[in-house]
Amino acid sequence: MHPYSEAYYRRELQRMSAVRPMVLGSLVVSRESGPRPGDGYMYVETRRTMLRDVPVLRLDGEVWMSLTPMEVQSTFMAIQLAHGRVGTAGLGLGYFVQRALEKPEVESVIVYELNDDVLQLYRRTFGVHPKLELHHANARLLEGEQWDFFYADFYRHLLTPQAIDDMAALSSANLIGSYHWWSIEQTVLEALHAGLADRLPRWMLDAYLPFLRLFAQHARSRTVQLFGCGAALVEELERHGLGRRNSFVQT
Repeated sequence: MHPYSEAYYRRELQRMSAVRPMVLGSLVVSRESGPRPGDGYMYVETRRTMLRDVPVLRLDGEVWMSLTPMEVQSTFMAIQLAHGRVGTAGLGLGYFVQRALEKPEVESVIVYELNDDVLQLYRRTFGVHPKLELHHANARLLEGEQWDFFYADFYRHLLTPQAIDDMAALSSANLIGSYHWWSIEQTVLEALHAGLADRLPRWMLDAYLPFLRLFAQHARSRTVQLFGCGAALVEELERHGLGRRNSFVQT
């Protein structure tokens, strides 16, 4: 199903029907309705139709995660790529974890989350699963671990250079088959827009160009959201030895 279709979004929203309003320590979970937000994933949303019964997670009064179309669209590739032994940092409402656990090709999901209230929220909402491990831990301090796929999903903002720093550090300290961070697709889009595809690592183009082709179909009648940071992001990749001319290869 197309990740930008309304049918896909409605289906994914229904998958999270177990999330109910609750207060847990510093967390407040609600289900809210309102106008569609102006930001989609990599495009400006001009429709102002209503979204209904959307799960929202607030931490200390600030929205930390809400299952809007942008959240669903930006998690699509992480779900598609997940396989084998999966590690992930940042639990949120548990959307990625629940979807990864459903996949037959996923053997296990190991979650690293700093906020114990978030872990308790997940347990109260979804219970236990034989393929799942939950750890109250700082993923940035992990060493000597092994995952077939790792998803870094603990960022508040798109296109943060911290995501590249984290990839370099975690890949150096652990054995990771393939690595994905939240908004990596937009990193590739920004680099392509800057004319720097030849400086991106081959694995990045192979993994994300198919998604960007789907996005291009969707974006024909919409304004693409670009920030003009492609050169800076490519330079950050190269600074960490992750660019085209470096030896780091993902399987």
